[in-house]
Amino acid sequence: MNTTTRLTRPHRFARTSCSQCGGDLGPGNHGTSDCRTHMAEADAAIRALLTPAQIRRMDARDAARAVRS
Repeated sequence: MNTTTRLTRPHRFARTSCSQCGGDLGPGNHGTSDCRTHMAEADAAIRALLTPAQIRRMDARDAARAVRS
């Protein structure tokens, strides 16, 4: 199977979710059982759209929040 076929194949499930938090993850071939999994995927997708300067500001903001917690 070539890459194009694999990418265009329909998802197995119309809706998937996280077993831990119940968050809706949308269509896919599997859900997840741990929030860390889908949170890491979301973070990577967001970072792919940002400039390096935006990422630095986001990281600094997150670090400041962690100190206050």
